[in-house]
Amino acid sequence: MTRHCLPLVLAALIAGCAPQPPAAPDGFLPDAVVLTPDPPEGWPWKMGTMEVTLDGAAHPYTTYDFSIGAIDASVQLSWEPDADHSVTPGGAVHFLLGGSPGGTPKPASDEIFVNAVFPGVPASGTRTGQVTVDWLLGPTLDGPKLRSRGPVDLTIEQLSRDAAEPSRGQVTGRIRATLCDAQGDRLTPGGACHAFTARFDTRVFISLKPE
Repeated sequence: MTRHCLPLVLAALIAGCAPQPPAAPDGFLPDAVVLTPDPPEGWPWKMGTMEVTLDGAAHPYTTYDFSIGAIDASVQLSWEPDADHSVTPGGAVHFLLGGSPGGTPKPASDEIFVNAVFPGVPASGTRTGQVTVDWLLGPTLDGPKLRSRGPVDLTIEQLSRDAAEPSRGQVTGRIRATLCDAQGDRLTPGGACHAFTARFDTRVFISLKPE
């Protein structure tokens, strides 16, 4: 019996001494994990809503959390990168707001993306005019779209963090802009323009550490 057990014991000791792969960083899946073709049940997770109007016509929109292994939320607050792409905590803050029409998480068109910059961490009642609004008319950002022209007003009405998880919170606010025909980043000369408004009430991922 001893002759059969010794090889097993030695094998276990050798395996225990072998170098182990480094642990995966927080928020990412280790390489050894094999994802199934299907995403987790309930994915993507609904974060909130956007009440959008274009020339007075109402359009319901939904915000989603597409994160699997790494953060991929459609509503985020993060430090704005400097010109050299470095990030300086305590500086300007980038606000991303993305919405999908009619409860369709990955539509072929009509997604809305709002990118705004605040001079610091926004509080309830903070406004900024440094905003770009894109209403896609196809599947990609560099295709046909409606893009904001002229002044854009974005107001954060309420912003709060979860007590148990400060990296997550709730944000509500409103946007007013004029959207005009565009192709990629270029406005179309003589293109049509439309009055745009939005009210949003959604969960938000807050990546502002250290402050």
